[in-house]
Amino acid sequence: MTLIRCLQQFFTYYLTRIKGVSPNTVQVHKKTFALFLPFAAGYYSCPVRELRVEHLSTELVVEFLEDLENSRDNSVRTRNLRLASLKSLAKMIRLLYPELKNFGEGANPFCRILILSPNNHILSWTPR
Repeated sequence: MTLIRCLQQFFTYYLTRIKGVSPNTVQVHKKTFALFLPFAAGYYSCPVRELRVEHLSTELVVEFLEDLENSRDNSVRTRNLRLASLKSLAKMIRLLYPELKNFGEGANPFCRILILSPNNHILSWTPR
């Protein structure tokens, strides 16, 4: 599935109908992905329209967040808002597209994105 198609679902269905977020929150998420999509396309050396959900990875997210701080001079607070948007997308994918949960190698990349801490570390988690 293309990332663009997934984002359309994210904005038109998940955020508004399932989460019931405000229009201001939707705008914050849109700004995040207006920054993230070109970054991801550059990271993978492909056009934005060719990005796939499978391209999402913890490494990509961490690189994006570091780029925000270093090249755009974003504050930690702004960076953490961007991380929250990416986590929200990962939650939607996990909820609406369970068939994507086992792609790639190792642990589920969506779960790994969800456990990123604000300082870009993957938190250790052990079930009780």
